[in-house]
Amino acid sequence: MSDVISSLPAAQQDAPECTTFDGSSQPGPDGLNERQMAAVEMIAAGRSFSATAQELKVDRATIFRWRQSALFQEAVQRRHDELWKDPVGRLHGLVGPAIEVLAEHLENAYDRSRWRAASMVLRLAKLHRDR
Repeated sequence: MSDVISSLPAAQQDAPECTTFDGSSQPGPDGLNERQMAAVEMIAAGRSFSATAQELKVDRATIFRWRQSALFQEAVQRRHDELWKDPVGRLHGLVGPAIEVLAEHLENAYDRSRWRAASMVLRLAKLHRDR
């Protein structure tokens, strides 16, 4: 192994190696190794970069380096869209009925649960501001 390393140019000898959980450094069909794919999944799901690094037992700087890669960024965006596109679309579809509930609430001051549900939908849709 040391013969292989010594035959590499100096820049490649110093480059950090990204390995998968099984110890191999072979990228998957999408060009990312197993740890990077796990990071993509966690980040797209909303985990913090620090929590992701801790879970994968890598340094936060490693996550930062991965995030600089266009391939990694595309994978995170693609997975984020897969995870959040349908729920966000459904949420926006509920805005109309929530506004109707708010309109009805103006006439019925005693229906607090409907008011809370409508307010929550609007908050989630970022149309409502707490005051």
